[in-house]
Amino acid sequence: MRRTALLALVLIAAAAHGREIGDDSAFVEATTSRTTVYVGEHVRIALAFGVEADVLAENVVPLFRRPLDLHLQVAAPWTTGLDDPDPGDISIALEGSPVGAHRRADRVIDGRTFTVHGVERLLVPETPGTLALSAPELRIAVATRFHEDFVNGRVPTDRSEINVVGAPLEFDVRALPETGRPDAWNGAIGRFSLTAEADRTNVDVRDTLRVTLRISGEGNLATFDPPVLDTLAGLHVVGTLDDRGAATRTVIYELLALDSGELSVPAIELPSFDPESGAYATARSTPISLAVASGDDPLPTPREAATPPTATEDDGLPFVPIALGLAALLLLTLVLRLRQRQEPASPPHANRDAALAAVHGATDGDLARAFAAYLATVLECEPAAVISPDLEDRLLAERVDAQLARDTAELMERLVATGYGGRPVGPADRERATALADRFDREHGRERFRRELRSE
Repeated sequence: MRRTALLALVLIAAAAHGREIGDDSAFVEATTSRTTVYVGEHVRIALAFGVEADVLAENVVPLFRRPLDLHLQVAAPWTTGLDDPDPGDISIALEGSPVGAHRRADRVIDGRTFTVHGVERLLVPETPGTLALSAPELRIAVATRFHEDFVNGRVPTDRSEINVVGAPLEFDVRALPETGRPDAWNGAIGRFSLTAEADRTNVDVRDTLRVTLRISGEGNLATFDPPVLDTLAGLHVVGTLDDRGAATRTVIYELLALDSGELSVPAIELPSFDPESGAYATARSTPISLAVASGDDPLPTPREAATPPTATEDDGLPFVPIALGLAALLLLTLVLRLRQRQEPASPPHANRDAALAAVHGATDGDLARAFAAYLATVLECEPAAVISPDLEDRLLAERVDAQLARDTAELMERLVATGYGGRPVGPADRERATALADRFDREHGRERFRRELRSE
């Protein structure tokens, strides 16, 4: 009697563990907020996949030997090559490769609870028309019976596979409209907001200050060109640092004060195309007022001038190299200002001869300053104003040979980059600087010298 009862219990347990697991025990889907999109827009596509909670806990078994947190394989060929905006930390297989997924909220379907995970991908349509994405598929292996193996542990004895297919996605991709497009539009697509702040608002003429612009929002945040500050009254843009952050983008403008008085950095504008409304809009920062003294007050000490504002990880920048670069740039500007105040006035050609000699005699630490000072005699500007992203264009405007202008701009960038943690200045840099300065002297400088001598 006892043996009969025990056998009955075993049969009941086997039947319970041997229940059939069908395709309705899992699902997969691809969703997006809009199916009418625009060329260049960053379109978020969410892939979600779920398995009945009890099945996932008790019956899902590995599909292959590769270790994964979840033994799920998702097939969606169109995900290959697309950016993952928020990598997860729960590994699954997507298109045969391990990727990170996120846990999503559970779903209740027909009274059954499903454990849900998902990944996101950014799709950027390149041409107008219809864009069709194939249906995603989810593949899992399940078993209802197991035996314990001394070496391999819990081994399934009735392993089978389940494949479920979601629905395809189709997009209507439209070209960006030309109507209403601002002249200053630089490729920004999305909704953005701007904030701008200066590290200080009281400076002397020939002092530098830093304006930090932060751009946030949803769209192609890291890919469009940042706003250009090219019409600042009394101010000159020395250089720009851009982290091209994907969450918050930080752009730092290094400005040189050229005039005294009440100056301002006007509202920085960012025109963008808003896919939600289908129209162009412009985001603006708040203007920044500046008080620029004539420069008669005592100059700051080199230690004060060379100390950049403290950067943090929240800035989204490689803050240690940038801080070093800004310190080098500020110190270079200060040294040039001190020399200008100490040296008596002299004829232009004498200044150029002295600047050329300084390049030939420069040490590694002085080479950037000496080369910038010589180029300033060519461009007839402040030495600090030479350190600018548009140096090549400015040289071309002076009818400098195109290759010479390009080589000069590249070397100046290289010398400035040494302050950003780049490779130190060496003999090759000194040789290149003297060769370029000598070529300027032969092909460009002497012709101007002769004109100046005739005019004296």
